[in-house]
Amino acid sequence: MAGSDDLIDFNIIEDHKENIQTLPSGRSAKALAALYSPPLTSLGAQAQDRDANNAARQRYEQELVNSDDADDPLDIYDRYVKWTLDAYPSAQATPQSRLLPLLERATKAFLKTDHYKNDPRYLKLWLHYIRLFADTPRETFVFLARNGIGEGLALYYEEYAAWLEGAGR
Repeated sequence: MAGSDDLIDFNIIEDHKENIQTLPSGRSAKALAALYSPPLTSLGAQAQDRDANNAARQRYEQELVNSDDADDPLDIYDRYVKWTLDAYPSAQATPQSRLLPLLERATKAFLKTDHYKNDPRYLKLWLHYIRLFADTPRETFVFLARNGIGEGLALYYEEYAAWLEGAGR
């Protein structure tokens, strides 16, 4: 039998559900409940949460500055985007998340790097961009194809086909 610590009050999430950006991989109900629980809505707790997010963002930015020395610089962007999506569940709607500039930096950083063209993590960064921010998803998928990004990954074709089907094409 699960302990009382494992129980989640879904009423907390219910009040915020229209502002939570969905993700294909889903979201942790426990993490969302912790993020939106009443103690965090007080002004002091909000400032504390904002300070913690700024500190985490600074750590990621510092890692990016030193990414020339990293064995896998894409890993830093991948972790940074995942953290942003978790820390800001309504990432698309809020300028505080800074997700759009982050995704633009991440996708541009490896555009000419053949090593990452068929890396699923790189393709997923592009797919986040397409789902959340692309005004013209079809053109972005065509851009990826022209640049050979994801051409060896089934995920690219599955996502493009799903988008085409959803667009009635």
